[in-house]
Amino acid sequence: MPNQIDNQIASEAAPELAGDALYPRGALVQAQLIEIFKEKYRIPLITSSILSIIVAIFLRETVAWNLLLAWLVIINLSNIARLVYFMRLAGHPSNHRNLLRFANHYTVAVAFNGLLWGLAAIIFFPPDQPEYQVFLAFVIGGLAAGAAANYAAWLPAFYAHTALSTLPLAIRYMAEGREVSIIMGVILLLFVASVYATARNSHNSLRRMAEMQVDRSLLIKRLEQANQAKTEFLSSMSHELRTPLNSILGFGQLLSDGTVEVPPEKQASFAGQIVKSGQHLLDLIERVLELSKAETGKLQLDLEPVSIKEIIGDCVDMMSAEAKERKVELFNEIGATELPMAFADPARTRQVLLNLISNGIKYNRDGGIVTLSAEAGEDKAIRIVVRDTGSGIPAAKWDQLFEPFNRLGRESGPIKGTGIGLTISKQIVEQMHGRIGFESSEGQGSEFWIELPCAADTD
Repeated sequence: MPNQIDNQIASEAAPELAGDALYPRGALVQAQLIEIFKEKYRIPLITSSILSIIVAIFLRETVAWNLLLAWLVIINLSNIARLVYFMRLAGHPSNHRNLLRFANHYTVAVAFNGLLWGLAAIIFFPPDQPEYQVFLAFVIGGLAAGAAANYAAWLPAFYAHTALSTLPLAIRYMAEGREVSIIMGVILLLFVASVYATARNSHNSLRRMAEMQVDRSLLIKRLEQANQAKTEFLSSMSHELRTPLNSILGFGQLLSDGTVEVPPEKQASFAGQIVKSGQHLLDLIERVLELSKAETGKLQLDLEPVSIKEIIGDCVDMMSAEAKERKVELFNEIGATELPMAFADPARTRQVLLNLISNGIKYNRDGGIVTLSAEAGEDKAIRIVVRDTGSGIPAAKWDQLFEPFNRLGRESGPIKGTGIGLTISKQIVEQMHGRIGFESSEGQGSEFWIELPCAADTD
């Protein structure tokens, strides 16, 4: 059962594991502890009922029978009701919410049971009969020791039961005023303190075990995700490499086939296609190598104070011809805005911006607009924004945007691309201690932004 809840809750956490923003690890450990606690919920109920009958029989001659019977009926009816209720509750799916509900409800029920035993210690306490006093202390002390064993995984239940059952008896002992009674009360309190220490030690051991089980399960989940990502990467890589290779082989075979006469103008066209496919293949291989370096943290970065205003101006100049060819207007909105220096690699920053601008142009509409702006944020960072008026990104695909080779369903469209530009850009920005993000509205356009630290704050 612990492995079952461990794996189930770890699976619920799986979507967030990739970024290590885990489903809170503490919640996983807590769920594991509650599952251990849940396995023992019947034992204290049965023990309480058996001991209540023994107490009633032993005290039948010293306590009014109607009072004793009423207490016996109440405690056993409550135990039966608890057993039925928690059997139904235990059958619910073992997710964190249901487990926490079980533990909290059980703690309240345990507190009520402890209160009944505490009332018994006061009501049934025979002032001048030490043998019966010792018997009550023995029974209630035994219940406390049993609570330490059964509730160690969930200490709130132990605290609730032990405090409400033992403290009234200790107070009743001391209220007698006799030296022997006071000593008995002190001994009971010392016993409870030792039981508390035992429960704490047991809880710490169980917690360490739960943490190891959760960590093992999460590690397995990460390895499974990594293996799945590797498989998907190789599949996508194979597809991306096959496309230009097929083009090269196809046109090459047409040119080399002596049985087919190819007009000179077609030969030039075929040769051009071979060159274009070869360039695409080379670009793809270079990008894959760069992605590999980025993901392993081996990118060469030369971080230094750089002028974002100057870099944006260069990028706009470099992309203006492509924007004009695609009938897209490219605007630099910075103007005379004064910006602090950023601490970044100028070549890599330019690479990221060129990729964002290129995407804004490629996926825009005829007559569309791409604008660049920048501002110094309040968090000591410079934010650069690239806005476009394209078709936008469907919300259902937002979480796939930075995945390698994922072009969000446009693989077979007329717009060429490798699908790893944004993946590389994200790696570059993060290795320059920055952030990258986006906002998009389907049918209206997208806004991509990067944040880089100010040079003045890195000294």
